[in-house]
Amino acid sequence: MIAFLRGTLVEAGKDRVFVETKGIGFEVMVPATVLAALPPLGEEVFLHTHLVVREDAWQIYGFFNPQDRDIFSLLLGIAGVGPKLACALLSALPGPHLVSAVLRGDVAALARSPGVGRKVAQRIILDAGDRLQRLSGQMAVGDGSEDAFGDAAAALLELGYRSDEFYPWIEEARQNIRGDATGQQVLRYVLQKMVKRHG
Repeated sequence: MIAFLRGTLVEAGKDRVFVETKGIGFEVMVPATVLAALPPLGEEVFLHTHLVVREDAWQIYGFFNPQDRDIFSLLLGIAGVGPKLACALLSALPGPHLVSAVLRGDVAALARSPGVGRKVAQRIILDAGDRLQRLSGQMAVGDGSEDAFGDAAAALLELGYRSDEFYPWIEEARQNIRGDATGQQVLRYVLQKMVKRHG
Protein backbone atom coordinates (compact mmCIF):
# COMPACT_ATOMS: atom_id res chain seq x y z
CA MET A 1 0.00 0.00 0.00
CA ILE A 2 1.12 3.57 -0.72
CA ALA A 3 0.51 5.40 2.56
CA PHE A 4 1.81 8.83 1.56
CA LEU A 5 3.48 10.66 -1.30
CA ARG A 6 5.98 13.49 -1.14
CA GLY A 7 7.25 15.15 -4.29
CA THR A 8 7.13 18.07 -6.70
CA LEU A 9 3.74 19.31 -7.84
CA VAL A 10 3.96 19.20 -11.64
CA GLU A 11 0.36 19.75 -12.74
CA ALA A 12 -3.10 20.27 -11.26
CA GLY A 13 -6.39 19.49 -13.02
CA LYS A 14 -9.99 19.87 -11.93
CA ASP A 15 -10.01 16.60 -9.96
CA ARG A 16 -6.40 15.36 -9.88
CA VAL A 17 -2.77 16.34 -9.45
CA PHE A 18 0.46 15.01 -10.90
CA VAL A 19 3.35 14.61 -8.49
CA GLU A 20 6.92 13.74 -9.46
CA THR A 21 9.12 11.92 -6.98
CA LYS A 22 12.54 10.50 -7.90
CA GLY A 23 11.79 10.72 -11.60
CA ILE A 24 8.44 8.94 -11.38
CA GLY A 25 5.18 10.78 -12.04
CA PHE A 26 2.11 9.86 -10.01
CA GLU A 27 -1.47 10.75 -10.93
CA VAL A 28 -3.42 11.37 -7.73
CA MET A 29 -7.16 11.99 -7.54
CA VAL A 30 -7.99 14.64 -4.93
CA PRO A 31 -11.07 16.39 -3.51
CA ALA A 32 -11.71 20.05 -4.33
CA THR A 33 -10.55 21.11 -0.87
CA VAL A 34 -7.07 19.79 -1.66
CA LEU A 35 -7.02 21.54 -5.04
CA ALA A 36 -7.95 24.78 -3.32
CA ALA A 37 -4.96 24.70 -0.97
CA LEU A 38 -2.18 23.34 -3.19
CA PRO A 39 1.24 24.98 -3.24
CA PRO A 40 2.36 26.63 -6.50
CA LEU A 41 3.48 24.35 -9.33
CA GLY A 42 7.10 23.32 -8.91
CA GLU A 43 6.96 23.29 -5.11
CA GLU A 44 6.85 20.28 -2.79
CA VAL A 45 3.55 18.70 -1.83
CA PHE A 46 2.84 16.00 0.75
CA LEU A 47 -0.29 13.86 0.50
CA HIS A 48 -1.66 11.07 2.67
CA THR A 49 -2.88 8.48 0.19
CA HIS A 50 -5.25 5.58 -0.30
CA LEU A 51 -4.66 3.12 -3.14
CA VAL A 52 -7.81 1.77 -4.78
CA VAL A 53 -7.09 -1.52 -6.58
CA ARG A 54 -9.47 -2.82 -9.20
CA GLU A 55 -9.16 -5.50 -11.86
CA ASP A 56 -8.81 -2.93 -14.63
CA ALA A 57 -6.94 -0.13 -12.86
CA TRP A 58 -5.05 1.09 -9.80
CA GLN A 59 -5.84 4.63 -8.66
CA ILE A 60 -4.29 6.75 -5.91
CA TYR A 61 -6.42 9.21 -3.91
CA GLY A 62 -4.68 11.93 -1.91
CA PHE A 63 -5.51 14.09 1.11
CA PHE A 64 -3.73 16.69 3.22
CA ASN A 65 -4.34 14.90 6.51
CA PRO A 66 -4.71 11.28 7.66
CA GLN A 67 -8.19 11.91 9.07
CA ASP A 68 -9.63 12.72 5.63
CA ARG A 69 -7.88 9.66 4.23
CA ASP A 70 -9.39 7.50 6.97
CA ILE A 71 -12.86 8.94 6.32
CA PHE A 72 -12.43 8.18 2.61
CA SER A 73 -11.44 4.59 3.42
CA LEU A 74 -14.39 4.22 5.76
CA LEU A 75 -16.84 5.52 3.15
CA LEU A 76 -15.62 2.90 0.66
CA GLY A 77 -16.94 0.22 3.00
CA ILE A 78 -20.51 1.46 2.61
CA ALA A 79 -22.71 -0.19 -0.01
CA GLY A 80 -23.26 2.13 -2.96
CA VAL A 81 -20.30 4.40 -2.19
CA GLY A 82 -17.36 4.08 -4.56
CA PRO A 83 -14.15 6.13 -4.65
CA LYS A 84 -15.57 8.80 -6.97
CA LEU A 85 -18.57 9.39 -4.71
CA ALA A 86 -16.45 9.32 -1.54
CA CYS A 87 -14.16 11.95 -3.07
CA ALA A 88 -17.18 14.07 -4.06
CA LEU A 89 -18.43 13.94 -0.47
CA LEU A 90 -15.08 15.17 0.84
CA SER A 91 -15.09 17.90 -1.81
CA ALA A 92 -18.46 19.21 -0.72
CA LEU A 93 -17.90 18.63 3.01
CA PRO A 94 -14.32 18.75 4.37
CA GLY A 95 -13.57 16.06 6.96
CA PRO A 96 -14.79 17.77 10.15
CA HIS A 97 -17.96 19.01 8.43
CA LEU A 98 -18.69 15.57 6.98
CA VAL A 99 -18.24 13.88 10.36
CA SER A 100 -20.47 16.49 11.98
CA ALA A 101 -23.20 16.04 9.34
CA VAL A 102 -23.20 12.25 9.79
CA LEU A 103 -23.27 12.43 13.59
CA ARG A 104 -26.14 14.96 13.48
CA GLY A 105 -28.02 12.77 11.00
CA ASP A 106 -28.12 15.69 8.56
CA VAL A 107 -29.41 13.95 5.43
CA ALA A 108 -29.86 17.25 3.56
CA ALA A 109 -26.21 18.28 4.00
CA LEU A 110 -24.94 14.95 2.68
CA ALA A 111 -27.45 14.87 -0.18
CA ARG A 112 -26.10 18.17 -1.52
CA SER A 113 -22.96 16.36 -2.68
CA PRO A 114 -23.03 15.50 -6.41
CA GLY A 115 -24.33 11.97 -6.93
CA VAL A 116 -25.58 11.54 -3.37
CA GLY A 117 -29.32 11.15 -3.04
CA ARG A 118 -31.33 10.90 0.16
CA LYS A 119 -31.19 7.09 0.23
CA VAL A 120 -27.40 7.02 -0.03
CA ALA A 121 -27.14 9.81 2.56
CA GLN A 122 -29.33 7.83 4.97
CA ARG A 123 -27.24 4.71 4.41
CA ILE A 124 -24.05 6.63 5.15
CA ILE A 125 -25.53 7.92 8.42
CA LEU A 126 -26.66 4.44 9.46
CA ASP A 127 -23.52 2.57 8.43
CA ALA A 128 -20.81 5.10 9.24
CA GLY A 129 -22.13 6.84 12.34
CA ASP A 130 -20.52 4.62 14.98
CA ARG A 131 -17.18 4.43 13.19
CA LEU A 132 -17.04 8.17 12.54
CA GLN A 133 -17.80 8.82 16.21
CA ARG A 134 -14.30 7.55 17.00
CA LEU A 135 -12.79 10.05 14.58
CA SER A 136 -14.81 13.01 15.82
CA GLY A 137 -12.62 13.50 18.89
CA GLN A 138 -9.54 13.87 16.68
CA MET A 139 -11.04 16.54 14.47
CA ALA A 140 -12.03 20.15 14.78
CA VAL A 141 -12.83 22.76 12.20
CA GLY A 142 -9.55 24.64 12.13
CA ASP A 143 -8.88 28.30 11.59
CA GLY A 144 -5.44 27.96 10.00
CA SER A 145 -4.77 29.03 6.44
CA GLU A 146 -5.09 25.53 4.96
CA ASP A 147 -8.48 25.08 6.65
CA ALA A 148 -9.52 28.56 5.49
CA PHE A 149 -8.99 27.73 1.83
CA GLY A 150 -10.63 24.33 2.25
CA ASP A 151 -13.64 25.89 4.00
CA ALA A 152 -13.95 28.50 1.24
CA ALA A 153 -13.85 25.79 -1.43
CA ALA A 154 -16.54 23.80 0.39
CA ALA A 155 -18.75 26.89 0.64
CA LEU A 156 -18.36 27.61 -3.08
CA LEU A 157 -19.28 24.04 -3.96
CA GLU A 158 -22.35 24.32 -1.74
CA LEU A 159 -23.30 27.53 -3.57
CA GLY A 160 -23.32 25.56 -6.81
CA TYR A 161 -19.98 26.57 -8.33
CA ARG A 162 -17.75 23.97 -9.99
CA SER A 163 -14.19 23.54 -8.73
CA ASP A 164 -12.75 24.44 -12.15
CA GLU A 165 -14.66 27.76 -12.01
CA PHE A 166 -13.22 28.96 -8.72
CA TYR A 167 -9.92 27.09 -8.39
CA PRO A 168 -7.81 29.80 -10.15
CA TRP A 169 -9.22 32.44 -7.81
CA ILE A 170 -8.57 30.27 -4.75
CA GLU A 171 -4.97 29.97 -5.93
CA GLU A 172 -4.74 33.75 -6.40
CA ALA A 173 -6.20 34.28 -2.93
CA ARG A 174 -3.64 31.90 -1.48
CA GLN A 175 -0.89 34.04 -2.97
CA ASN A 176 -2.33 37.42 -1.95
CA ILE A 177 -4.12 36.95 1.38
CA ARG A 178 -2.17 36.85 4.62
CA GLY A 179 -1.61 33.49 6.30
CA ASP A 180 -4.09 34.01 9.16
CA ALA A 181 -7.07 34.63 6.87
CA THR A 182 -10.40 33.04 7.72
CA GLY A 183 -12.52 30.96 5.38
CA GLN A 184 -15.01 33.84 5.21
CA GLN A 185 -12.30 36.26 4.05
CA VAL A 186 -11.11 33.84 1.37
CA LEU A 187 -14.69 33.25 0.22
CA ARG A 188 -15.37 37.00 -0.02
CA TYR A 189 -12.16 37.53 -2.02
CA VAL A 190 -12.99 34.76 -4.51
CA LEU A 191 -16.62 35.83 -4.98
CA GLN A 192 -15.57 39.44 -5.62
CA LYS A 193 -13.08 38.30 -8.26
CA MET A 194 -15.65 36.06 -9.94
CA VAL A 195 -18.29 38.82 -9.99
CA LYS A 196 -15.82 41.30 -11.55
CA ARG A 197 -14.82 38.79 -14.21
CA HIS A 198 -18.40 38.02 -15.22
CA GLY A 199 -19.70 41.52 -14.64
